[in-house]
Amino acid sequence: MEQNQISQDIEKLGQEISEKKLNPEIKNYSERDLISQHIGQKLYPQGKVVSPTQKPKAEAAEDDKYLPDYLKNSDINIKNQVEKLLEDTIRNGLASGINEAQKMPPFILDAYHDALVDKLHEELRKRGMI
Repeated sequence: MEQNQISQDIEKLGQEISEKKLNPEIKNYSERDLISQHIGQKLYPQGKVVSPTQKPKAEAAEDDKYLPDYLKNSDINIKNQVEKLLEDTIRNGLASGINEAQKMPPFILDAYHDALVDKLHEELRKRGMI
């Protein structure tokens, strides 16, 4: 994740997560849960309740490292759609990736959400922002 827009998005996300962690009502939330909730609010503007459905994986192939476990046995086209959404997000920023994801069926949207949360969580940790 080196592109300019996504870097700005990650910086902003890191600041917002740091601010949220100060809220006593959510002090027991994990960082991953806070990221999931934040991204979920953007992905599901109609108010769908977002709860974490996947925990980070110990090991995976680099190309599908962030794909949720439940996609392991899914059709290759579904995996490709989620990976394409992640690539769009990395290339063009969170707003672009989220906009494209919202056009997808719910299963792909949910898988993108899970994969994106894992990707962002790792990137924020790498940058020392969480």
